[in-house]
Amino acid sequence: MTRKQLTIILLWLGLLLTRIPVLAEDNSWTIMINIPEYRLFLYHNGALLKTYKVAVGKNNSPSPTGEFRIINKVVNPTWYPEKRAAIPPGPQNPLGKYWMGLDSKGYGIHGNSAPWSIGAPASRGCFRMDNEAIKELFTLVPLGTLVKVNYDIIKCKIDNYNQAWLEIFPDIYHRFKLETRVQQALAELDWKYVPHQKALSTLITAKKPLLVMIPRKVSIGGDYREQELDGFYWNGRVYLSRQFLESNFPAIINYDQVFSQFSSWDLDGMSELVRKALNWNDNFNLISVRTLKVLLNDEKLNDAGRFGNQGEPQINYSKINNWFADKQLPKPKLIATIPDGSQFSDDNIENLWVEPKVLTVGLNGFSHYFDETSLTVFIYYNLR
Repeated sequence: MTRKQLTIILLWLGLLLTRIPVLAEDNSWTIMINIPEYRLFLYHNGALLKTYKVAVGKNNSPSPTGEFRIINKVVNPTWYPEKRAAIPPGPQNPLGKYWMGLDSKGYGIHGNSAPWSIGAPASRGCFRMDNEAIKELFTLVPLGTLVKVNYDIIKCKIDNYNQAWLEIFPDIYHRFKLETRVQQALAELDWKYVPHQKALSTLITAKKPLLVMIPRKVSIGGDYREQELDGFYWNGRVYLSRQFLESNFPAIINYDQVFSQFSSWDLDGMSELVRKALNWNDNFNLISVRTLKVLLNDEKLNDAGRFGNQGEPQINYSKINNWFADKQLPKPKLIATIPDGSQFSDDNIENLWVEPKVLTVGLNGFSHYFDETSLTVFIYYNLR
């Protein structure tokens, strides 16, 4: 019998003997490993004690998942690679100075000879640790310690402020469809709010690993219903459709780099008038949206009012012209000076927004009144 064969027999004998304490009920230690996270979590009496970074198996030699036990512990192990000569203890040994074998043939938790590999898929299936870290773990945990190995690319949590977070890790073994796993995780979250799916889909396209605050869908009130206007709350800001804000509140548009179809605004920087139109209630997760209404001789002009650059009421002059055209009245002539000093006339107007006072000064027979309570501009024109 060769020395190598004798060594192998002794190792297997040791594995069999060490199975005696494995099922002991008084082991207060537990190890949990999440492969995509490259993390080992050490628990004592159910409480998380330490977290360590690990290397895991490469894509073509994946680490196993499931529940295992530590069945042997070896200081200065010898590595016996397949079809290669044994590598004795020393700095060139990829097992490092400490080995903790699992009850799955060939797999264990050990040190390393390549520090750069820690935190990456770099092993043949074992879990490599920093050499100082494995020394500490080796000292703490006894034989029989339970080792739970998971493959979770998604983790969800709710913080003390009832804000939900989504942590995404790289799917190194290509086992899941990310969108499907996200939806499964959200369904299990038991959050009081509804995630805004479109905004979340934008966020999860970033490079992994990724920690994402989950956008929450907001309720819409006031002049609109939820079916008519889409909005969400994220990272301390409320977002609404950019198209809607550009048409109604152009001054408060924040051209966000993340959400191309939505825009937020500075809740503290709005004028008092705009605050009446856009009122956010965090306690009820509700945004009350009121638009500026325009009535011409008591007839409502749709989409004719907005809040301008300083939050002031503005009227769409083309809507005024359309009102006259619909009634087959002579088109009013407007020549006025606007606040920047320039003049305009209705000969070169396309979608021009003006303040009511400019309209009523420029056109004889017009008068107006603005009611801040109802956010309505009443315009009157003497048809006689």
